[in-house]
Amino acid sequence: TQSTWEENQYNRSSPWESSGNAKLGELFWPKGFTIPSYEVDRLENEEVLLAAFESLKRYGTVRLTGLQPEPGMLPTVAGLFGQIRKTMYGEVWDVFPQAQPTSIACTLKPLLPHQDLLYLAEPPGLIAMHCVRHDADVRGGEQRFIDGFAAAYELQSQSPNDFALLAQVHTTFFKQLGEHHYESQHPTIVLGADNRVLGVNHSPQYEGVQRGLTEANLQAYYQARQRLMAILEDPALGTTHMLAPGDVFLFNNRRVLTARSAIYFPSGASVSEPKRHLQGTYVMFDDFLSRYRYLARKHSVSMA
Repeated sequence: TQSTWEENQYNRSSPWESSGNAKLGELFWPKGFTIPSYEVDRLENEEVLLAAFESLKRYGTVRLTGLQPEPGMLPTVAGLFGQIRKTMYGEVWDVFPQAQPTSIACTLKPLLPHQDLLYLAEPPGLIAMHCVRHDADVRGGEQRFIDGFAAAYELQSQSPNDFALLAQVHTTFFKQLGEHHYESQHPTIVLGADNRVLGVNHSPQYEGVQRGLTEANLQAYYQARQRLMAILEDPALGTTHMLAPGDVFLFNNRRVLTARSAIYFPSGASVSEPKRHLQGTYVMFDDFLSRYRYLARKHSVSMA
């Protein structure tokens, strides 16, 4: 496990400190941040399970270790955190190199910071990823997790006008796959009534044509996007992990973005053989919060 957060790289007195996020217990990732980790076998203890819920609520992500590295095991753990959400990819989906990939994730190419399924009117709330296989001779494939809330507040510190623009303009996202054709619009930065950052929507590979903007406004919009992308792609803003077989990472798809380095198979290896295999599923966020409230009340714990 490695954190790449650097001393004084980002302003610790940013608007985060006085935001509604801090007041609601959503914590800023500090220097040297390591994703909180719990053993799967210990989740049978409700106090340990509650601690995992708290970590996921506070930081937007949690790591679970020790799940049997076999296909089909993920729902048994992800289901503890909320109801599994079925999408056009099914309840559980696979990520490994494919001859005819339906997603760039199913290639060996690197993945830029992004979130999932933003072309839906209601994108998934939580994502769970399980490492089923990662052979020792596979290089690359490091997974980077980025705090989108912190990135949004950093943008506000650097350029309040860009922050305001990305909170106003709705970006078009779309996906066509066989009989499926999805399209939806979301602001890049979602604000609450108190100007608290409620969510971030960033997935450049699925962006469509932006409508309703003058040429000058369109130029300003793309400049603001470029500034945000520079923040998101800075290695200092995030934490990097090499997923090991048995690892499960859960994260808030409204807050946390993921990226991946390129994957390199050994010379002569067939891409069709899944030497690196992840499985994923989506969990309903409202159900997660409901179960969190229940556990906190049952154990007389104040919610994060």
